Amino acid sequence: MEGGALIPIFIATGHSGSGKSTLLSVAREAYQNYGLFPETITDRNLLSQAVAEDMMRGFSEVEVSPGKQARVSEHAILYRDHDEPGLRVFTVRDGVLLNDVHRRMRDIICDNPNEQGLVIEWTTGPNVEVFPVLPTGGEGLYQDAESFLRLFSERSLDEDRRVLVIAVNADLEFRVARNLRRPDPMEPSDFARIFRDGGELRAAHLQQFSERFVFKEYSNNYDNERRFFREMNHLCGRELSSLIEGNRPNPERRDG
Repeated sequence: MEGGALIPIFIATGHSGSGKSTLLSVAREAYQNYGLFPETITDRNLLSQAVAEDMMRGFSEVEVSPGKQARVSEHAILYRDHDEPGLRVFTVRDGVLLNDVHRRMRDIICDNPNEQGLVIEWTTGPNVEVFPVLPTGGEGLYQDAESFLRLFSERSLDEDRRVLVIAVNADLEFRVARNLRRPDPMEPSDFARIFRDGGELRAAHLQQFSERFVFKEYSNNYDNERRFFREMNHLCGRELSSLIEGNRPNPERRDG
């Protein structure tokens, strides 16, 4: 790392099905153009690991719907287990696990030495106070834009750190359609109930960010993956290049 400068951090936010995973792959490529290989952290994988740990502390087999068995632990319901965190099928009974995951991610962002960059996927959505399946009656789930801002108001970033946040927002009808194209899609009714609209980061939130954050908003309300990839490649590449070159005295960009 040249001159002690800190490589910028990238955060993709948005609902499930908005296009965050595509954006993460674009961001990684933008870092790699400078010979950087950032760590990737997603709240989905961290939450999946937290669910597995919660199950290890004890669970019971419960019929959650007619003919459908699941493992139920203190804070989660596991419908299908898998060695790969991203392939576990589960839901939560309260907000304890995901709230803790988001606090941990905030701390990683604030504390990470970050010599190669850091790429973060952070899901936003409406806060949830009432859980439909076996609720614990405990802590609510706080994942809206104000909750995101509140977490970062509680910690300070290094004065030389810069964070690029791109919020990819998409209406529910587009996200339901994308869900159906996944290898293991959820039932549309379940997806719509769990991942409803609301809680998005919007341009109006820009003024609440400190000068260490660069905030961009993008609407992905169309069904054209090539267009989305092309436009994200331009937006993300331009913004990350500006931050990396601004922080490194002699950046060596690798085009092609």
